[in-house]
Amino acid sequence: MNNSTSLSSTAALVMAWAAPLYATGPAREFFRQIELSAGEELLSQCDAICPWYGEVILNRKYFIRDWARRQLEQSDQPWRIVIPAAGMSPLSLDLLGSHASHISQIIEYDLEGMEEKRRLYDLAVPNWSDKIVCLTANVSLTSTASELSRFHGGNSTTIPTLVVIEGVSYYLPAVSLKNLVASFHSPDARNRVIIEYMLPDSDIAENRRPIPEGVFRVIEQKCGIPSIRRYSQTEMCQLMEAAEGSADRHVSMREMELLRTGGNQYFPCDHDGWITITTGCI
Repeated sequence: MNNSTSLSSTAALVMAWAAPLYATGPAREFFRQIELSAGEELLSQCDAICPWYGEVILNRKYFIRDWARRQLEQSDQPWRIVIPAAGMSPLSLDLLGSHASHISQIIEYDLEGMEEKRRLYDLAVPNWSDKIVCLTANVSLTSTASELSRFHGGNSTTIPTLVVIEGVSYYLPAVSLKNLVASFHSPDARNRVIIEYMLPDSDIAENRRPIPEGVFRVIEQKCGIPSIRRYSQTEMCQLMEAAEGSADRHVSMREMELLRTGGNQYFPCDHDGWITITTGCI
């Protein structure tokens, strides 16, 4: 496509894995405008380690979308949605496509690419783009979280907020992740947060440990990123408590796969997976 948007190698890799989710629905036109060639080499290397790794990404994204939709459906008032380190994921379009009347505003922010994403939204979904705010900000800075909290109303508003933290916990120091979550604290704990993260080896079946180790080693070597930060479920509960929130559910890859596919071809047991999602109040 002549005016397509090129992504970084890691962003293109994740979007390539998630492509089946965007074959239909409101995200389709957005996805058609994205060029994924930068991720081809990474995809080939990751496929050599685990040819079905895309199932992991599909399962986690499907669950996050389903969780957010359920939160919206259960409320009698519109929600604000905040997506830190949003990248090029069109989650906003999926949620607006099914629950636009339940959403007052969606705020996405990342270190780069937000101006281009704003342009793509305007082209793909002009009727919804006024509900989406795209900001350039560094998710790892406490000051950024505080500024964004003030931007979206902080604790002074009665509008509940859903915070979706996906794909970024791997690269943030624990204190930065805690500060990020804490910035959305509400006095009555009405806000909801979902956090996706990598488990330590001790919580992963021994025969499965080489898969995430190999995939993330390839990504680290290609992109020069620091080593991956991991959390146990206990550590995530402690992080939530330190942020003045509380965890209420931990979701294994077995549960995610079952929800999406109706079976467990790749993750028959909880310890077969290496990614967990924790939800809670903040």
